[in-house]
Amino acid sequence: MAILKKYSSLLIRIVHFVNSKYKDGITALHVALKYKNLPIAKILLSN
Repeated sequence: MAILKKYSSLLIRIVHFVNSKYKDGITALHVALKYKNLPIAKILLSN
């Protein structure tokens, strides 16, 4: 899970990205849940 830690720290540093929305209102959390990526969804929710 080292790669998960690498990406989680990257996402945390880029708060604007985490909270941004695409043109249709979709967020990074929506994408993580769509692809059933629960570890990333938890990281996004924790920040």
